[in-house]
Amino acid sequence: MFVGKIYDQKGHQAVFIPSTLFIVAAMLLLAWMPSNMILYIAAIFYRIGFGAVQPALQAWSLEHAARNRKGMANATFYSFFDLDIGFGAILFGQIGYLFWYICIYIMAAVSVGISIVAYLWILRKMN
Repeated sequence: MFVGKIYDQKGHQAVFIPSTLFIVAAMLLLAWMPSNMILYIAAIFYRIGFGAVQPALQAWSLEHAARNRKGMANATFYSFFDLDIGFGAILFGQIGYLFWYICIYIMAAVSVGISIVAYLWILRKMN
């Protein structure tokens, strides 16, 4: 409800890192989860993080597309988004099967941390 305004005023930089940090926190809370209250807090953190970062990434990808290619850019964004969900489900399912379920959440936090590093690297290359 308010992230779109932040994105419009300050750009994706003001949205991406705080949002992904909420996701990392949610994953680490799920790995730890000593009580139902922590589960609820993790759910709120994840919803805030994902609810902000996903549309921000979509808007950022569309910003760089030519006017006549915005539909293609949107389709490509969602194709890779769906591919990532499918691949992630298989990968994290295997991690849960071979190790413990706690490892799923730790690896998810690490992968989001890697996305922060990749994002900062891309920003540096763009500037």
